[in-house]
Amino acid sequence: MLQPLQRRFDRLEKTRTDFLRRVQSLHPEQRAFSPNDRSWSLLQVIEHLIISEEQTIRIVEKQLANPKLPNRGRWHAPIRMATMKLVMRLPLKFKIPTDRVAPSPSPDFAQLKSRWDTVRQQMQRTLKSVQEPQLHLPVFRHPFFGHMDVGQVVLFLQEHFDHHMQQARRIFKAGRFESA
Repeated sequence: MLQPLQRRFDRLEKTRTDFLRRVQSLHPEQRAFSPNDRSWSLLQVIEHLIISEEQTIRIVEKQLANPKLPNRGRWHAPIRMATMKLVMRLPLKFKIPTDRVAPSPSPDFAQLKSRWDTVRQQMQRTLKSVQEPQLHLPVFRHPFFGHMDVGQVVLFLQEHFDHHMQQARRIFKAGRFESA
């Protein structure tokens, strides 16, 4: 894997394994706990992250195999990425861009864990296949943040994960949620 992608992937994987280790230590009721009827549980947060990664990697693989996105707009990519980082780090709630990334009402932790392992293995294989000339080609178009190259996609997935960790911290701090 190219070094810039390896560093970003390693960080993304470490944050995932640390989070799963924490969630694993909880009782099943705590994993499924939702602070209110409009909020997700930890399991639903995990499922949303998995679905987002699955769909993103599927698009990246397709684009790497047969690029169709225009090779333009690279001069403003740093501005878009800085904006994305800022927006994702704000303690704001956002509506999901499409129901295709919405979690199911009551996902199973063991199945989610296995599914996330699979998508990360797929991501790692995809990132290993990226060659130097492909590194800066747009391979994904986010609905809000625009075209991204492979490195920017991994950065986005990290920021997306970190954004949802704010949500997870709110669930952990909720009044009726008590640690194991």
